[in-house]
Amino acid sequence: MPKEINLNHSPLRMYSKFKHMKLLRYLILSLIVMLCYSAHSQEVSSSENINIRSDYGYEIIGDVNDQILLYRDRGFEQLLMVFDKSLEFVRERELDTEKKKSKIFGLVKKDTSFLAFYGYKEDGSEYVRVGSYNEYAEVLDTMTIFEKKKTFFGGRDFSHLLSDDKRYSLLYTVEKKNDFIPIIFDNQEMQTTLIGEYKIENRNIRKDLVDIQVTNQGDIIMLLEMNNSRFNNDKHIAEVIFIQGNTGVVSISQVNLKDVYTQSIHLSYDNYRRNVSVSGLYNNKSSSESIGYFFAEKPIGNPRLDMDIVFSEFDQSFINDVYGTKSNKKKGIKDFKLVSSISRQDGGKILIAEMQKRFSRNPSYDTNYGLNTYNGGVRAWVDYFNEDMVAIALRPGGEEHWKKVMYKKQFSQDDGAIFSSFFLFKTPSRVRVIYNDEIKKDNIVSEYVFGPLGKNKRQSIFSTEYQNLKLRLKDAVQISGSELLIPSERNRSLAIVKISYL
Repeated sequence: MPKEINLNHSPLRMYSKFKHMKLLRYLILSLIVMLCYSAHSQEVSSSENINIRSDYGYEIIGDVNDQILLYRDRGFEQLLMVFDKSLEFVRERELDTEKKKSKIFGLVKKDTSFLAFYGYKEDGSEYVRVGSYNEYAEVLDTMTIFEKKKTFFGGRDFSHLLSDDKRYSLLYTVEKKNDFIPIIFDNQEMQTTLIGEYKIENRNIRKDLVDIQVTNQGDIIMLLEMNNSRFNNDKHIAEVIFIQGNTGVVSISQVNLKDVYTQSIHLSYDNYRRNVSVSGLYNNKSSSESIGYFFAEKPIGNPRLDMDIVFSEFDQSFINDVYGTKSNKKKGIKDFKLVSSISRQDGGKILIAEMQKRFSRNPSYDTNYGLNTYNGGVRAWVDYFNEDMVAIALRPGGEEHWKKVMYKKQFSQDDGAIFSSFFLFKTPSRVRVIYNDEIKKDNIVSEYVFGPLGKNKRQSIFSTEYQNLKLRLKDAVQISGSELLIPSERNRSLAIVKISYL
């Protein structure tokens, strides 16, 4: 006979005794959505609040076997929380990684399971392992993918990256200044495809590495930038380092940026056409305003070393669009950074830049407040501004197609800007740029929706008023072509919010 559980004394009572309140909350939230966004159809739901005061960090894994999974790092305790599709709490279980002092490097969602990459030290060696778990954190399989005397790593952590299709994982670390140590793991076949140690001569990877990606073919692409200085920019270059996953062969291509200073630089890879591109915003020595953008592209595997680059200067009408008609004295756009790019189906690109700036109110303080982490030490006295966005569409080859300005004003203090910026929700026919209107407890969540020809519209999605929600939108997870999950963090309480476009 099943055991009867007294919820008044059960660990689940904190999620069960407010069930009727959750229903009321859901109805209120749905009503606000209908009033705020009546011309468009979507559903918004939220989990109950979870106390995370003693947590070091968390990550939304996503939808596994119709269950929503949340990973919580509590130091020596690694927890998995399970919710159903309507975000009702189901169960909680500790993640078994053999050793209490294991460090989780990365998590990978699969259809009916998920993977956890982790490492630990034992008997003078360091081990990197991967575990496969079902949706309830029950162990399905584990395997060691690398082991070495710990002097090899010097106790360093591994960073984890995923290919766009989630098939390949890259774990890597950088020793000294130019020793690059990668591990590529095939998440589908459950096997290691590359382990290596690369000494990239005459380069400082630790200092010059801008971006690194793993492709859907299991290859590694790295972007380095050197001599980006007003005093040394006659030697200013960017380099794309390509490491072929199945052979380990290395090739290097250069982008000549002589005589310009880059405000930001961005790496992008088209997995369908196998083209790598480098783009960014640039200015000259005498100005801190970006006077234009540049774009360089080449197929992976092309034996030609250098990448041809095209510079495009902003015209005055575009600058006026950004700042208004009374900005004729401005010669460029200031404090903008190229933060994302989207590969179009025709082979073109959409580049997205955002205005980002910060002011320290006490320069002797600094912040360690990182992505989905807590207890980051003393926070800086810093004002954060994340404001207008610019989208630049390029045809195949880099010819400009259209440019658009998307206006927003986000200001916050001493929070690491974790509630600012935006999330890109992508479908084959359109892109949604979702963001908080303001960084405060009662807020409107809005979006810009634009298609391939640049036509866009701004619209409100829902209000967080009376909902005790504060959304970290840039940390959202898209789980389908119509759904996304967003962490909400307020007063050291976490909730998961789901938006479903109907």
